[in-house]
Amino acid sequence: MVPLPRAADFDRLNERLHECCLRRQEDHAGRHSETIGSRLAPDIAALRALPAAPFEACETVLPR
Repeated sequence: MVPLPRAADFDRLNERLHECCLRRQEDHAGRHSETIGSRLAPDIAALRALPAAPFEACETVLPR
């Protein structure tokens, strides 16, 4: 990010970034005729909910 964003804390920084992302959804990127938001909608619809239990991303094996 240029310039480097400054904020009092991470919550305020996240709020600011969220607002910027929402405003950017109305823009067009590159040569696409659709807005960023309209192109993002199918991706959001395809996302799954997080599992209820934490997911272990690795398998632990004890060596002999």
